[in-house]
Parts: sequence; structure tokens; C-alpha cells
Amino acid sequence: MKAQRLLIYSIFEKYFQTVDNKFAVFFLSQLGNCEPLTLIIVLPDVKLIGEVNAMHVLQKEWAQWKYFVMARSQKEYLAIRQLFSGNHWSEEKREQFYLHLNIVKKMPIDLKAQRNAYEHVWGYFKKVAAPEEKQQFFIFLNQMTEIEDNALPYLKALAKKYQVDYLLTSHLFD
Repeated sequence: MKAQRLLIYSIFEKYFQTVDNKFAVFFLSQLGNCEPLTLIIVLPDVKLIGEVNAMHVLQKEWAQWKYFVMARSQKEYLAIRQLFSGNHWSEEKREQFYLHLNIVKKMPIDLKAQRNAYEHVWGYFKKVAAPEEKQQFFIFLNQMTEIEDNALPYLKALAKKYQVDYLLTSHLFD
């Protein structure tokens, strides 16, 4: 049974490293329940693995652009977020993602959308920031205009201070 378990592990090793899902954990936990002569061979769909990898890469890129997009257009933010819903990815969705992203990059600042995005980013600090930091952030937020924005550099300074890596890689701060 141990040799059988090793064979199955070797068949799925690369697949399970690529696709982190509950099925893989459940499947491997059930190997101990196999009868000695049972041989389980299920080959993963290579196309599916490619889709999952592509989606994973683009999800990471989306995470970097999310607040930048949110600060410019709620409509585009929702459209891009919808692309990532479900478990199916395609070349067409990838093209749509970059199309939406390029549209947003050309958009002017929308103060309402920008305030909304900044408040979302503030959520990363609300439990750890000092009361003075909170007060200062909301002063900057309320004073923000289309030509004066002290809230953004302040949020970036807080991200550095509190080492919020997710935010530090955000294109919002570019």
C-alpha cells in the first residue's frame, strides 16, 4: 500500500503543486483508506491546469491594480471583478481584462471614486493606526481636491510603517 501511495503521489505531485484546492487535500487524505490492490489513476486535464495558472497570474496582477481602478471608475472595477468570478478562465477574459485596464489608465480622476478607494485602503489600518493617524487621514481625505491630494502619500507612508505588503505592491501608489 505504501508503494501504491507513492505512485499516486508522484502522478499528482506536479498537479497538486499547481492547483491548490480542497479536492487535492481530500483525495490525499483518502489514500490511507485504499484497499491494497486498488490502483487509482486520474490524469488531470492539462488545459484546465493552464487555465488555472493563467487565472492565478492575472489574479495577482489584478490585486496590484485593484485600488488604482477603484479610484477611477466603480463601473470598470465591477466589470473587471466580474471577469474573475467563477472558476473558468479564457483568452477572451484575459483580453477583456487588459482592455478594461487600458481604458482606466486613460481616465481622469473621479473624486468620489478616489475617496471610496482610499477609504477601502484605510481599512487595512483602522485597527492598528493610532487615533492621531486616523484623524490626520480623514483631514487629508476631506481636504482632497482634483489638484491637491495629501491622503495618498499618507496612506503610502502608513503602508510602509505597518508593512502591508499587499498595498505596497499596489499601482495606486505609482
